[in-house]
Amino acid sequence: DMWFCRINGGSSREWVQHTYDVGEYTLPEGEGEGDGDCTSTPPTKRVIAGVAAALGGKLHFIFSESNQYKMGIIHLDFGTTAPTAELHTLEDVDAAITLPEGMCGGVTRLLESQGELFQVCVCFRGFDPNDIGAVLVLKMDFDHGRCWRRVHDIGDRVFMLAHGGNAVSCPASACNLQGNRVYFMKNFLEDDGDLCIYDVVEEVLEILVVHERDLTLSRTKPYWIVPPTA
Repeated sequence: DMWFCRINGGSSREWVQHTYDVGEYTLPEGEGEGDGDCTSTPPTKRVIAGVAAALGGKLHFIFSESNQYKMGIIHLDFGTTAPTAELHTLEDVDAAITLPEGMCGGVTRLLESQGELFQVCVCFRGFDPNDIGAVLVLKMDFDHGRCWRRVHDIGDRVFMLAHGGNAVSCPASACNLQGNRVYFMKNFLEDDGDLCIYDVVEEVLEILVVHERDLTLSRTKPYWIVPPTA
């Protein structure tokens, strides 16, 4: 089930439920019985991921199906008394990315910026979230090839990544920040975290100690508050 709400919908601001099919999978005989065989992974079917971004009035998200990364979109129709949601797959979009050599995994965030769809991937060495080896900034090229292309210049913009799959873009100069930067907290594993600032042009990551307190956050992670002008 997916629940959605249009917060600026006036008197119709209420949660609406949408039920969708994620497919079925039969577990092979013998698995799940303590035999230690973890080679088979149940496939998914258009599962709405927590990493999503709004672009052109539609929600875009990445999902895996038959060992392939695809892009799904959700069209929300608020034009009726009973809002509806429709899921579609952009079959001609290649949503896979290639990690740099030596990188074994990472976390990704999707975000919209000035009418374009971006993905930021913080890559780890050896599956260690405390060992950041690279940061990739990619833009979806819907016109040529319909795939992710790495960019090395985002201009007078900063991308701010938050815990839980959220990310936001805002103008750097209006926020008194340097442009071509990606900001995020180094809290992928531990509750507390330092501030990471990635220079998109120079490909340099700076990690700052922003406080000396030992914080234990049991309910929520830090998040960004962006001024209305952004």
